[in-house]
Amino acid sequence: MKEWLMNCTNIMRLNHEENFKFSACQKTEVFGMKIGLDMDEVITSFVDTYLPYYNKNHGTDWKKEDIYSYYLYEVFGISKEEDTKSIVSFGETEEYKNMPLIEGAADGIRKLSRKNELYIITGRPFDRREITEEAIRKNFNNCFKGLFFTDFKAERGHAVPKHTICNDLGIELMIDDMPSTAEEIYNYCNIPIIMPEYPWNKNFDIHGTKISRVNGWKGIMKYCRESL
Repeated sequence: MKEWLMNCTNIMRLNHEENFKFSACQKTEVFGMKIGLDMDEVITSFVDTYLPYYNKNHGTDWKKEDIYSYYLYEVFGISKEEDTKSIVSFGETEEYKNMPLIEGAADGIRKLSRKNELYIITGRPFDRREITEEAIRKNFNNCFKGLFFTDFKAERGHAVPKHTICNDLGIELMIDDMPSTAEEIYNYCNIPIIMPEYPWNKNFDIHGTKISRVNGWKGIMKYCRESL
């Protein structure tokens, strides 16, 4: 068993089989490329759902175009601990549970899953596993081979580096919106990264890398049609 898988198993109190495979979306055949997908802002719309919650509870008026960094404490001018506390509280809401999909994600993922092996590699907390699994079952039954959590927190980043999971799974292409994560995966794994464009990554320098910034799921599918 890989070291990161043992760590995740201990934290989540799950056995090897439960952690390694997402049974509700498991394929029986291996073919095409192994593609990793982030969850929030690639599959589900976190920022658009979180900002109304944050604004209501803090008397602010932040808009998506204001979010120049995905480290939200930098934008809001709060501590890392306050940032984590707010996001954890948001994770208990119905809005979080029923977070809408990114436009084009449903159709794009179903098409990619026909000829490729898809894995979700998300920074969501380990204790949001059941909610996340339910969302995937509801929208993408039989599309994903695995679901992996890295438990990102502002205070210390990912508990399990995404590049470690990508490397151990043999991921050949990653789709992620967070600049630091995309850069890290590229540097450690030397694989192509598709980065859907958002305010927090539009100025990130991708020159000389295998990172491609694209326009949402239309851009993702165009890249895949031309490159896979």
